[in-house]
Amino acid sequence: MLMGDAGDQVCEGEALPMLTGPSKEKSWAAVVNGERPAAEINMPPLEKKEVDGIKRLVISQQSYEVFCQPFKFSAIATLAGGAGKGRLDYSFIFTSLRSIWSGVAHLRFTSVGKGMFLIRTSSEDDLNFILSPGRWYVGGRLLI
Repeated sequence: MLMGDAGDQVCEGEALPMLTGPSKEKSWAAVVNGERPAAEINMPPLEKKEVDGIKRLVISQQSYEVFCQPFKFSAIATLAGGAGKGRLDYSFIFTSLRSIWSGVAHLRFTSVGKGMFLIRTSSEDDLNFILSPGRWYVGGRLLI
């Protein structure tokens, strides 16, 4: 992410995460290229501009904060041993962690690939509990 005029965030379309929706083209690049309307994915208005032949999205600080809000109390994790042979199934991992962290309200998981997953909670206290000193194990493997 690059800084644009007036401290705005500037992102190259191909480096941004994938979007979901009915369109065949699900990338931020599709928004930059005008192949997908920003309104279709319910995002704040974004300025599109071309710098040295490269198309970019200019994301205001306000829009950036809106995009970050769902991940405010989140962490990315994996299990020791990674995504190699003998990898545990995500449903087993998520069920095990829900059991271990039964006191955490609104606990959500999303696989992000290569054996890693996103853990989202609804409060700073819940996130701090998950990140607290100590060790969490799933299927005999250390959560890192």
